[in-house]
Amino acid sequence: MKPEKLARLQAAGWKIGSTEDFLQLSDGEVPLVALKLSLIASGATTLDIQAAFTNK
Repeated sequence: MKPEKLARLQAAGWKIGSTEDFLQLSDGEVPLVALKLSLIASGATTLDIQAAFTNK
């Protein structure tokens, strides 16, 4: 974010922080959320994930 915009938002009362702070995630939850987001972005379905962990 541009410093000018950041200063404007803070002057207006907005708080700037991380996603982890906003969602109040613990240190253990951060990698789990990142993994879930990457799976969603890859288009993996629940069945794909279950098949990957199933012995054939």
